[in-house]
Amino acid sequence: MPAFCIERLVQFRDGSHLRIELPPLEFRLKTGSHENSVPQTKILLAETSQINFSEIPALNRVKRIKIALQALRDEDFATREAAALTLTKFGSGFREMLQGKFDQAFDPEIRWRLRRVLEHLPINARDEFDHVRLQNKYLRGEFEPWHITVNYRDTNITLNRSTVSSISIPPPTNKHARHVQTVNNPSSDLIPLVCRKIDFERNPSGKILRAGENIQQAFINWGLTLSSSVETSFVSVNRYDIDGAGGGKAAATHDPLYEGSITIRFCVPGYPSRKSGVSFMGCWLGIVKPGGTSMVAYDAYGSEIGRAVSGEGESQFLGVKSNVPIARVEIVPNPAIDSNFALDDLLYDAPTPLMDAQHPSHFSISLRDGNRLNCRAIIPQKHPKTGGSTILARPGAAFTKEIPIPLREIRILVPPSGKRHTPEPGKRNIWALLNDGSQLSLLAPENKALITLLGELPAKKLQICSLWTAPRKPQDPPDNLDIPRHGAAIIIRNDPLYLTSFTLGDDKFSGIRADGSTINYSYNRLPSIWIKKPSGLPASIGRIELTDGQRINFGKECLFSSCSLQEKGITIKIRTTGNSAPQESRSINLDFQYVRSVQFH
Repeated sequence: MPAFCIERLVQFRDGSHLRIELPPLEFRLKTGSHENSVPQTKILLAETSQINFSEIPALNRVKRIKIALQALRDEDFATREAAALTLTKFGSGFREMLQGKFDQAFDPEIRWRLRRVLEHLPINARDEFDHVRLQNKYLRGEFEPWHITVNYRDTNITLNRSTVSSISIPPPTNKHARHVQTVNNPSSDLIPLVCRKIDFERNPSGKILRAGENIQQAFINWGLTLSSSVETSFVSVNRYDIDGAGGGKAAATHDPLYEGSITIRFCVPGYPSRKSGVSFMGCWLGIVKPGGTSMVAYDAYGSEIGRAVSGEGESQFLGVKSNVPIARVEIVPNPAIDSNFALDDLLYDAPTPLMDAQHPSHFSISLRDGNRLNCRAIIPQKHPKTGGSTILARPGAAFTKEIPIPLREIRILVPPSGKRHTPEPGKRNIWALLNDGSQLSLLAPENKALITLLGELPAKKLQICSLWTAPRKPQDPPDNLDIPRHGAAIIIRNDPLYLTSFTLGDDKFSGIRADGSTINYSYNRLPSIWIKKPSGLPASIGRIELTDGQRINFGKECLFSSCSLQEKGITIKIRTTGNSAPQESRSINLDFQYVRSVQFH
């Protein structure tokens, strides 16, 4: 990297984040409160660890708020109505200022309008100022207008307030690896400048929380849910005051009080079923002993990505910072050391939709170097110089027109979630797990042989490991499963029912038991039937996940040999294999509305 450049992680307003080499920028920050400002402070990019830019300049927003407050006294009714709407629109983060005006007002109508505005404003919203963390201090204010153009993949990228939400030091690790750090200091530079805080004093609507109140779903509008490992209990508010935290209330399992683990799951604010992730989560813990309580972070696939363990002190701060999105956090006591804990002042950055719940109108592209682009469109084409497969990614934010990306550098592509096809609820499907790890949906047409939903391939010619009917969940085979040659094993209870032979008929599954008796199952009610244990999975190029739950592994040794991207969907090639040589392959086109994600290994 040239000496005059500084590598920084740039977060864009559409959710894209890129490691970019920036020139040694110099910013001018007007610091102060919303009532006044002080002379500008010079800020050098090289001396900063984090910078957060508000979308609308804060002092400009304060000016609009002051004008609207004055307009509440206007004689014209429409003007007063417009002023109240302006305060609702721009008042987020300035609740304290508006509350002060409410307390000072004597006019009944002004108090009534301000009360309605305050009811619609979030309690702990950020103050909408620009924030910057330097080596030894933290400042907030408003940056003077700034604008630079840098190069990324031979494309000019425009950086300014309207396109960039933050600039920070990238994680000091290999770009392809996970980087997780534990945080034990509530003033650590690892904690994002702008965090949401839950102090368990009020819910998102501003209502005061009462001791004993169930709060498991109370913070959905702030992007998380809580749950207790004690099935007969729940997470509630209590009056325990944790030393070091800011509030007088805490949260814990309701009964038995303070016992059991607590799970925190992140979601799209307001939508608990749409999973999200954060880069940081921390909180104060009380009633703990050294090594007695762990904060364990998990990714979207349920794999542990890092943990922090309690140390000295009955009350202490624990946190986890990760470059891999944290989908859930479990706070787990070690009963052998200490089974009790309570938590308070829960901090986390803005939840970002995970790969299974992306922006409703944007493609999300994760690259192998760790960068991510959210795009309103992708245009597949051949590279004009190399002839290799490339896509033109058109970002959702106006920081550039389009960026060429070689297909080999894409790790995951997720189509827009808002255009996805929704499968019919309650529909019974026959499912098959193949030897290559693919999970396919099968159809049983009337008086016809069982076939795959994709490509209508005869089930008899597939290398099937197991069969079952949804909505049942497949049961894993026991370790000592010993399936007879050309037979099958039915898993209903702990002991498998072995079949010496079986047939996939036109309307049912039939098998012969060791005693010669016949057993039949309608395709509408198949239990878990194992035909063979999966051998080592063949090397695959990648995986496709469809909206109906089908998973397709593709590669030279898989049933599905390849996948290519088109402008409106994907094309997959199927290689059908019988008892002899592979048959002629053919292609299937799938619109993006049926695709949840495409992953390239």
